[in-house]
Amino acid sequence: MNERFASYIEKVRFLEAQNRRLGDELEKLKAKWGKETTHIKAMYEAELDAAKKLLDEAEKEKARLEQRVAALEEEIEEMKNRFVLIVSSAAVALVLLTLCRSSYLGHRLSLSSAHPVHFSDMYFSILKPELLECEWGRKSG
Repeated sequence: MNERFASYIEKVRFLEAQNRRLGDELEKLKAKWGKETTHIKAMYEAELDAAKKLLDEAEKEKARLEQRVAALEEEIEEMKNRFVLIVSSAAVALVLLTLCRSSYLGHRLSLSSAHPVHFSDMYFSILKPELLECEWGRKSG
């Protein structure tokens, strides 16, 4: 029975020693694991912060560019309106010029040389409102 008891005690001591060795190994692994994850966590947090900063900057730039695009679209619309006004004023001026020329030629043929027609006075009195409108459109832009 002493041999059995001695064998049992020796086995318990062996298992206790193995348990201590495994406990120490486990503590080493836990310590190593904690250090590695802390280092990796810090590395990725820095990258994540940099990515967030870039994203914020990109969003600010996008907002700035959207405002610029809106302003440019508004400016384009204003220029289109001015262009239409100028083209329509030019068309009216062309029609009036044609009428004035034909009227002038008609008057010139029908009138004697004693009654000269003042073409420039007639032309500018007809065209003056259109010319002022074109001039106003140029100054307002």
